[in-house]
Amino acid sequence: MQQKGSSDETLDVETALAHRICSYVQTCGGMVQFDWPDGLSRDDIGDNRNPRGEAIKALIGLAEKCARLVLPRDLVQRLRLFADYVTLGVDSYKEESR
Repeated sequence: MQQKGSSDETLDVETALAHRICSYVQTCGGMVQFDWPDGLSRDDIGDNRNPRGEAIKALIGLAEKCARLVLPRDLVQRLRLFADYVTLGVDSYKEESR
C-alpha cells in the first residue's frame, strides 16, 4: 500500500508510520467483508432509515467479531507505536434469493 506525501512524493506506508508522518492508518471501505447470518433477511432489517434494533445488533456483533479477527490485540498494540487512529472498512451484503 502507498500513501501520497505532502510533497507529492509517493511514500511507502511502513516508512510513513516509522517516521510518524501520519496520525491515521485507514483502510478502504469494504476491505473486510462478512456474511449475514442465515436467519437474517432484509425484511428483518425493516426500513433503512429506522432499522429494527435487534437485527442491527446482530450485524454489529458480527462486524466487531470480524474486525477483531483482522486487528488482533497484538497488532493493535504495535500500531499504537506508530499511529494515533486506525480505521477499518468493514462491509456486509446479503444475497436475496428470488
